[in-house]
Amino acid sequence: MNKVKSTKSTRAAQEQLLNEMQQEMRSQVLDLELKARYWKAQYELRHYTLKANEVEPEYSAYIKKQAEDNAKLQEEYVKQMEANKEAGIDEITQILSHPEEANI
Repeated sequence: MNKVKSTKSTRAAQEQLLNEMQQEMRSQVLDLELKARYWKAQYELRHYTLKANEVEPEYSAYIKKQAEDNAKLQEEYVKQMEANKEAGIDEITQILSHPEEANI
């Protein structure tokens, strides 16, 4: 009977030790996974930053061209509206006569 009790207690101690070791290994795995995710995120951040820096001059040129085009269109619109005003055509009449240009 004593032998059975000592075997059970030994087995319980071994299981306890195994559980503790498993918990420690799990925590190590979780820690390594978190570190791997961190370094992957760092890599992606640097990668996309470098890509953005490569594209930035083209994007800036595009934005500048769009701003210049918009400024020209505004100037043309103002000139057209002044010419229409001098001719006696108000804005509403012009919109009604050319609705495709009014973007309604």
